[in-house]
Amino acid sequence: MAVAFAVILMAASAKTYGQESPSPEQVVRDLEAQLNGAYVRQDVSVLERLLANDGRFTTTDGRTVDKPNRVAALSRKFPDMSNDVRSVVVLGHVAVVNAVTSYTAGSGARSSSTVLRIWHKQNESWRVIAFQATVQPNR
Repeated sequence: MAVAFAVILMAASAKTYGQESPSPEQVVRDLEAQLNGAYVRQDVSVLERLLANDGRFTTTDGRTVDKPNRVAALSRKFPDMSNDVRSVVVLGHVAVVNAVTSYTAGSGARSSSTVLRIWHKQNESWRVIAFQATVQPNR
């Protein structure tokens, strides 16, 4: 019986060791998708979880706002918003994301912004500590 238990334990351990955890880059890419989904669905709970309490966020009109003001600004939905992550660079506990976000603006016109977003790993969880969004000129 002891031998059977040891074999089962070894098999379970081998299976656990065979599973690779996602890279930090993949974790941040997945969080970017969650963040985009939160904007589309106006999911305040996801924004509360992913935006750092002491974060600062610069919007497309040049205003810099804190977390409470950023969350409150989501009074309108972005049902067609998409986020095309172009690059993720992870440097220890910091990740820098460059993306292009497309959405329908308040005027009804299609618009795109280049986004630079900074993630910081705090207490084993990644949080957005800053972003800068710049409207791309219509071409």
